[in-house]
Amino acid sequence: MKRILALILVMLLLPLCALANSWGIKGDLLNAVASDKTWNDYYAMGSQVGNVAAMKSQYHNALMLVSGKKAPLQVYTCALWQPGDKQSAAKLAKSGKGFVLSYGKKESYTFVPHGDNFMLTVAKINDFTLTSTREDGLYLASEGNESAELYIYGGITLKNFSIRLLPRSVEEVRRFNLMRRALDSGSDILGWYEDSLNPGQRYTPGKKGTVPVYGAPGEKAWRANSSKAAVSTNGEIWVLREWVNEKGETWLHIRYEVSQRTHRFGFIKAGKLPGYTVTGSDAYQTVAIPVRAAVNTTLTDDPLCSQYTQAKISAGTELTCIGMFNDEYALVQSKIGGKSAWLFAPLKDLEPVMGEPLPKAMDQLVGSWEFWAGGSMSLEHLRFYSDGTFDNPARPAEGGVYTVTAYDPAQGKYWDNPDYELTMFYHDGAVTMCGLSFHQTEYSSYDKATDTVVAEMRDGFSLTNMEGSGGYIRTGDK
Repeated sequence: MKRILALILVMLLLPLCALANSWGIKGDLLNAVASDKTWNDYYAMGSQVGNVAAMKSQYHNALMLVSGKKAPLQVYTCALWQPGDKQSAAKLAKSGKGFVLSYGKKESYTFVPHGDNFMLTVAKINDFTLTSTREDGLYLASEGNESAELYIYGGITLKNFSIRLLPRSVEEVRRFNLMRRALDSGSDILGWYEDSLNPGQRYTPGKKGTVPVYGAPGEKAWRANSSKAAVSTNGEIWVLREWVNEKGETWLHIRYEVSQRTHRFGFIKAGKLPGYTVTGSDAYQTVAIPVRAAVNTTLTDDPLCSQYTQAKISAGTELTCIGMFNDEYALVQSKIGGKSAWLFAPLKDLEPVMGEPLPKAMDQLVGSWEFWAGGSMSLEHLRFYSDGTFDNPARPAEGGVYTVTAYDPAQGKYWDNPDYELTMFYHDGAVTMCGLSFHQTEYSSYDKATDTVVAEMRDGFSLTNMEGSGGYIRTGDK
């Protein structure tokens, strides 16, 4: 009888052992992966480090981890190069309490524990190095004799790490910083996007049927999947915001899951979503900023999962940017096959189309200034020079080059629709881009000799963004 029971036990354990061997993982990670048959065709590339493993299937790679026993499985599809990228196999190695993800000898990423996740501390790509210098998200990029600072609020964790979109040169870091400032007025146009969205944005109508999904708010727009893209009304749909097109129709910008490997952002008519009530509210500001592809790049309708290429864009192509989606992507208006398509382009691959410098306006800035009132937009003390450079009189190393260009109110970036735009490129890679207006300001000072308050008019200028402003007053001669 004991032999029969032992044989039955062995037979019951064989399938589990086979699966464990096929996955090539163990412990808490194995338990989490085994609880969902979605991952049955995946296996580990190289060794598992703690509860982290680089997993591979025929068409897809993903970094998987759990933070502890019975913790949910975390899957990061953008953290690894995909099979179509034709990179060498990903390898993981232990590093202190964290791990190093590497591709050969010239590409590596070091992560350390950060809450229930991991944060990037060092990235090395050929001669380029990105190093964390502050826990709040400041990184130093260096390449040969060049360097620049990169700031990502909260740091780069696996939740927002994209191996494809991470800047890979100092030039890309500086361009990335410029684009973030250029599009600052159009930030978060699809809401504050987190892993756990506002429950009010999630809909599960529970009704059989499908709704056509378009690449822009209109029935003549491009459709993905060979013009067959559609979403099931029996599944989960994320409604990100409402758009009203030129015909006055309300369309919903949605995200939905096509498979565990692919999601899609697109547009459906508001009336086609059962149970949805139009709010008539555009909670997030949009802009219309002309941008240019600085390098050959791609457009995608899936910025958070597969990053699948829907269109290729050649360097020099001009697009209209509606706003910034997250720290990596801009939403741009483009066309595919002559049809309108609003897709996502990597910020690091774009640059704003800027007008010619205006010498007379730049000459008005020459001299010393101090912050006078309002919100902080730049350094508290500024000195502009006629050669197009600027610095901080107290700390001359804090400086760079600047330009003043004409501002087009149609861009929708600044609340006061100023005549000019000031762009300041700091030596450390930071960028200030604000609306610029000149004016006269009443300045009052106390005269000890006469024991009186003396008022005089001084030159001043204001810097503005989408909702605030900061004023400066001249403190010295030109």
